[in-house]
Amino acid sequence: MSEMPIADESLERVKVLLRGWVRDLRVQVHEGQVVLRGTAFSYYAKQLAQNCFLVSLGIKTLVNEIEVRRALPAPNPDDTVSD
Repeated sequence: MSEMPIADESLERVKVLLRGWVRDLRVQVHEGQVVLRGTAFSYYAKQLAQNCFLVSLGIKTLVNEIEVRRALPAPNPDDTVSD
């Protein structure tokens, strides 16, 4: 699998649009098929990345392997459990 050279400019544009929504965003091509990879914090962000690439690259299909990982809130030290 190799990085998609024609997507460099599009990748940078989409990264700017998705800043904070998708991390480690990568576009690869395998046997002519476009594959998106990275980590998103919501399914909305995953779909947003997919739609951005479909429009900016002018392709009809792609494989979206962006992983969704919901971040858990940090524990609040003021919350205490009493018996």
